[in-house]
This record gives sequence, C-alpha cells and structure tokens, in this order.
Amino acid sequence: MRKLSGYGPSLIVLGTAIVVLLAGPSAVWHLTYAQTKARIIQASEGLETNPILQQLNQAYRDIASLVEPSVVHISTERTVRNRFGEERVVGSSGSGWIYDDDGHIVTNYHVIQDAERIEVQLNTGEMRQGEMVGYDQFTDIAVVKIPSNRLFPAVRSRPDEMDGPLVSQGDLVFAFGSPFDFRFSMSSGVVSGIGRSVGVIRDDRGRWMGYENFIQVDAAINPGNSGGPLTDTRGHVIGMNTAIATGRSNGLDEGQFAGIGLAIPIDMIEPVVTQIIKTGSVQKGFLGVSVLDRHRTVAEELSIQEIRGYGLTVGRIEPGNPALEAGLRVGDVITQVGLEPVATLAQLDTVTSAIDPDDEVQLTIWRYDQDLDRSGQQRITLSGVVANGFRGVWLLQLDEQLSDWLSVLGFAGRGVRISRLEMDMPARRAGLEARDVVTEVNGDPVASVAQLRSRISSMMPGDVAVLRVWRYDPQSGRGRHMDIEVRLDRLDPLRVTGTIPQDQEHDSLDRLGIARMSTATPALADEYGVRFRTGVLVQQLVRGSELEGTMEPGSIIVAVMDRAVRDVDEFFELLENFDLRDTRGVRISFIRPDGTREDTVLRLR
Repeated sequence: MRKLSGYGPSLIVLGTAIVVLLAGPSAVWHLTYAQTKARIIQASEGLETNPILQQLNQAYRDIASLVEPSVVHISTERTVRNRFGEERVVGSSGSGWIYDDDGHIVTNYHVIQDAERIEVQLNTGEMRQGEMVGYDQFTDIAVVKIPSNRLFPAVRSRPDEMDGPLVSQGDLVFAFGSPFDFRFSMSSGVVSGIGRSVGVIRDDRGRWMGYENFIQVDAAINPGNSGGPLTDTRGHVIGMNTAIATGRSNGLDEGQFAGIGLAIPIDMIEPVVTQIIKTGSVQKGFLGVSVLDRHRTVAEELSIQEIRGYGLTVGRIEPGNPALEAGLRVGDVITQVGLEPVATLAQLDTVTSAIDPDDEVQLTIWRYDQDLDRSGQQRITLSGVVANGFRGVWLLQLDEQLSDWLSVLGFAGRGVRISRLEMDMPARRAGLEARDVVTEVNGDPVASVAQLRSRISSMMPGDVAVLRVWRYDPQSGRGRHMDIEVRLDRLDPLRVTGTIPQDQEHDSLDRLGIARMSTATPALADEYGVRFRTGVLVQQLVRGSELEGTMEPGSIIVAVMDRAVRDVDEFFELLENFDLRDTRGVRISFIRPDGTREDTVLRLR
C-alpha cells in the first residue's frame, strides 16, 4: 500500500487550481503560494528519503579528517637590505605536508627560498622549528625537517595501487593549505587537464629554467596554498599545489584565484624528495638529445642540426624512386638545382620546367650526418626525376610544421621528434636516431617536450628508461613502433639554466670544451712557451669538443663579447650574463701561442 503523503503535494496543486477557476483572478496569489508550499514539501521529503547527498557530505568530511592532520602551515623570515644598506626582517608564509614519520615536510622551494628562520605549525596549533634539508629549484620542491614525535604523515598515491593512471581529466580533487593565511583550509574541484607546462619556474633573472608537468585543477588555490597537498577521493596525495593563473595578464603569479590552479604530480615529487632526504641534493637523468614539439617548424629542426640558409627539405621519397637510388635522402635540404637557388616550391617549379628531360642536373644539398653529429654541403647528380618536378619526392618549405612532415611519413599520433643526438651520450649509445618520434616513456604517453623532460628528469642517473619510438624506414616507405632501453646519464645543471652553477670550480668548463684553465701569469706563460698577456690561459681542451678544433693549449682568452678579461673570476662573471644554451654561442677573443688573435664561440653541446 502506497503512502498517501506521496500524493499530497499533487492534490494540493489540483485543489488550488480548481479554486482559481471558481474564484477568478483574485486567487492567483493563493495559487502561487500553494505551488511553492507543495514544492517545499516535496523537496523536503525527497531529501529525507534520498541518502546520496548525506553520503557525499560525509565523504567530504572523511577526506578532511584523513588529510588535515598531515597538513602544515609554514612561516619564514629573512633579512633584506635596501639600496641605502638598511636591513629589515621580511616574513612570508605558505603550506606543506608531512611526508614521513621522521618529520620530513614537503613544500615548494619558493615558499622557503632564502629563509633564515622556518617555523612549522601543525593542525593542532603546535609550533615547531623547521630546518632546511635540501631543495631542487628546477622542480620547485623542497624538504624541511621538524622534530618527529606525534606526527601523522600523508597517505601518498602509488601507481601499483591503481588500475589506471593516477590522475585523469575529470577526476574529483581536493586542495589543502592556508590561502591568504586562512590556515588549514580545504577546497574541491576537478582535474581540468594534465601535462601542463607554463614556464612558471624561473630563476632570479626571470629566465625559465624548470621541469614542468603540472596537473591543472579548478579547485580554488590562492596565495598561501603553495606547498599544500592535492588529494584524490581517497584522501591520497596525488600532487602539490604550486601556482595559479590570475587572469590579469594571462600569466602565472601570486594573484587571486581565476579558475586555473597548477600542482606538481606525485610521480615527480617522490624521486626528488627521496634523493633530498638521502643526500641533501638532487641528480637528474639525462638522455643527450635535442627534441622538438610537433608544432615547431622544419626550419627550427634544421637550425638545431646547424643547417644554414634557405632551401626545400626532402620529406619523403617513394621507395624505388630514381632520386633515392641516386643518393638523395629524407631530411636533405635542396638549396640549388644546377646554378639556380630554390627556396620555395614555386621557384622549384620554375627551375625544373626549363630542364631538358634527357639532361643530368647537379643538386646542392645540406645534409646532417648523425654518425658524426655534423652538417655540411654536398652535391649529387640526378636526371629525369628533376625534369618531372621531383615526381615521387615530397618536399617541404622551411615554414611548414614538423606535424606536416610526420603526416607525409604516415605518422598521425602524438609525440616529440628527436632532431639531434649528442656524441657519446645515452640516447646515441642505445640506438636512438635523429627523426625518431618518442611517444612513451616507461609506458606513460609523451605529448610534449616538457613532458619528456620532466619524465626523464624524475629518474636518477643509472636508471633505465624504456622509450617507445616511431621510426620511418626510407627503403620500405613505412614506419613502425619499437621499444628502446636507455640507461640514463647525469644531467649537468648548466644544461638546465644555461648559466654556470655557483658551485662550479673555476678551473674548467667541460661542457663548453675547456678541460683546464688558470689566470694567466708570467710563470704559467713561460711554462707553455707563450708570451704573457692578461687573461685566462687555456691549459687543456676537452677531446672531441667543438672548441678543440679552433683553439689549442697555451691560448689566452682576452675578451668575452668584446669585454676585456683579466682573470678567471672575471671570465666567469662575464659568462653569467649570457644564456649558454643559445645556439649562437658566446663569442670570445683569444691569442694563439703564435701571437695571432682569433675569435671563436663557447657553445653548450
């Protein structure tokens, strides 16, 4: 038997309608009141009998109860000096979370950067002094230590616990921290995107220098949330709140929440934190390749390969085509047909239309030799294929995107393209090749250069990375996927920042080609049998380096970008003004042992 209360609201509405028909317009207000009352009664009964919202509400409370004891508020103090030399103490604050029972606290590096005093507040209100353990400015992660008694470490999400990925678009997430110093707050939202790179990790000069693979969320994150945990629906930490988009200038800074928050994923955090706890510092894995996103242009790849000038790039050659048999290769850049320069397809059509089909024509090409890691010009001779407008040969202009090139080859997936491999580096030793497309690292998809860099950098030197790559075979005209294992080398910080690390010893610059050097002195000049000059005397060069081909031991560096050099310290000071990753290099002037003055470039390779 059904309850009469289920029909109550409907009967009220029906009865009221009858009254209106009989009583006329004057009863409209009574009808409105009755309808509202009926809806209220119906809604109240529905909420009483439907437990879904109560269960959801309790689940939110459970997450707060589970996570909040592991969240901490961090206050810091540091001394700053103004231009008049006056000192004052400046305070700042942020968030963090308890990593383990030993009292290690994880937070953002920018929360405790330059801190002279660190104070950590537990959710109970208890204050404890914090001590810096170590940090990694390239991922904006830091570890602080507090006394280890009576702590509740956060529960961290682990890949082996999940059937699928740790984080997916649409997942419900919860952000904890102290926004605007409202301590131990909680907000909720969903994952808006993953694999974001926005260039927010920068050095003191504003240059981008970090590894970013952020989780994007719409949970409210504001100044003070930085360093706090981001959790899933089980209350397990899946990331750390780091930055927000303010909407004021399409940038990322410490403004107010505008719907876009960014968090460092836990699979980037754990390798960094583990190293910091064990050694106090962080080493990162290194492949030894130059890579580009698919939206970059053909010209950008050629520039990485040090191919100069203009021309048309050979994107693909039909198998069995006479051009392939005559020696033309995919990736060659045709700069001249006969004596005529070609930079566009229209120019090529004009030139080839005037060629007799029976004539042989010499092509001038640039070619990158990956075995020697060197580019140079060559000449090859073709016949009828030229007169036929390069039939069976796909040519690309330099302003076309790499994605267009990959489409010509038959690749339509996502990934990043290897443009160059460094000599005697892990990628080359493992068998990777220029123009391979990396699609996965250890089973995780890679859609951008930033994702590849962050995944490799989260591994340690000596670890083995399994790279899934797509490779095109010019002979068959087809591509195929393959897995290649690469044992990683150690990443030199110079490659990340483009500037010389502060702890760099002032007797060598291995990555730039100088194995040993000293401030020039009369005694040192006599030892090398050269005339003494003020500057830096190069004692030994790195074997096989680019610099070895232009300089010799006993040379004295006298200027950097036309600014005089007096000693090693000044040499380093001048180099700090430039980004050494720039492919143009930094021009230096030096005096050879025979007394002649030359210019060359220092370039990171």
